[in-house]
Amino acid sequence: MPCSLYEIRVAGQLDTAAAAAFADLSITVSGGMTVLRGEFDQAGLHGLLEWIRALDLDLVDVRRVRIPATSQVGQAGGVSVRAHI
Repeated sequence: MPCSLYEIRVAGQLDTAAAAAFADLSITVSGGMTVLRGEFDQAGLHGLLEWIRALDLDLVDVRRVRIPATSQVGQAGGVSVRAHI
């Protein structure tokens, strides 16, 4: 199954241990929320959501982001994270 670019928002700012768990992702903090951004297939996305739950983070939003047609996979700021999370 192909990968898609996703943005996952969690409430607050990640502590050092939680941020380390998502080191393969783009992490930004804005407006009291942490935004995790990366490319996932469906199994990888579900694995990431399980990891967020296991860390007891407050999930706010998950959205698939369109990659502009001129961008190539990997240049949109995402990384390939699959079920190994």
